[in-house]
Amino acid sequence: MATLHRFDLQHLPIAAWKNGGGQTRELVRFPEHASLDDFAWRISVADIAQTGPFSRFIGIDRHLLILQGEGVCLHSQEANIDKTLHADGEVLAFAGEADMDSLLLAGPVRDFNVMVRRDAWQAQVTVWHTASTIAANTGLVMLWQGAAQCQWGEEVLALETGQGLWWQGMHGELSWQPCSGDAKLIAVMLQSLDNTESAWG
Repeated sequence: MATLHRFDLQHLPIAAWKNGGGQTRELVRFPEHASLDDFAWRISVADIAQTGPFSRFIGIDRHLLILQGEGVCLHSQEANIDKTLHADGEVLAFAGEADMDSLLLAGPVRDFNVMVRRDAWQAQVTVWHTASTIAANTGLVMLWQGAAQCQWGEEVLALETGQGLWWQGMHGELSWQPCSGDAKLIAVMLQSLDNTESAWG
């Protein structure tokens, strides 16, 4: 039986980048034991410590938003992107094979990153400030800041900053209710292209 999986960003393993430019906490990777070359989808939080190029992921669509820091300028000649992102909830979608360079505006930033294999999955990433409901067979939510609670069926779960839930193959609705005025939730809704039924409402 499919279940909700809980996570807490503070308790996840930290993987340092080989180039020394940052570190990543992986929230979930599907399939669980897939490598970085053959995953279907992957969601993570990264700390970017240095200006420099992004790794290329062929055949992958990416969604990126900034969680903390003064911001980053992203430039790709191939994808015709010249965009400055701040920690304001704006999500940038781009192809993983693009020649993306990053320029930190004023020190390190933390980002939220969703990657899906283009020929098999689609992703929708949004930031919510008010009570909302997610109708997704596969997805993830993470509380960006504040306090909130989520409910799936009869199960009610309290969330604090950096905590969240992910699920796959579950039919139903996940509702969330902010419990503080500054609460913000990141919602990721995923749809398999092999499934003719919409994975989100």
